[in-house]
Amino acid sequence: MASWWQKTLAMAAGVAGLAAGAYYYFVQRPLPKKKGDLIIEGLHEPVEIIFDRFGVPHIYAENEDDLFFAQGYVHAQDRL
Repeated sequence: MASWWQKTLAMAAGVAGLAAGAYYYFVQRPLPKKKGDLIIEGLHEPVEIIFDRFGVPHIYAENEDDLFFAQGYVHAQDRL
């Protein structure tokens, strides 16, 4: 039989594992990409998306189709 010390150690290891998993899931998992270049199928012309210091996206596009496509991408990016 396992002693109380072994049971306590096993329980502490389990809690530490759960805490590490929760930390990764809520803090370290990949966040939406806010800087850099992306190549996305469906765009006809280049689109520029600039996030200001408050996180508000400003979208610049050559045509309305690309503008609305980029707007949908930005909205979906925060929800995935």
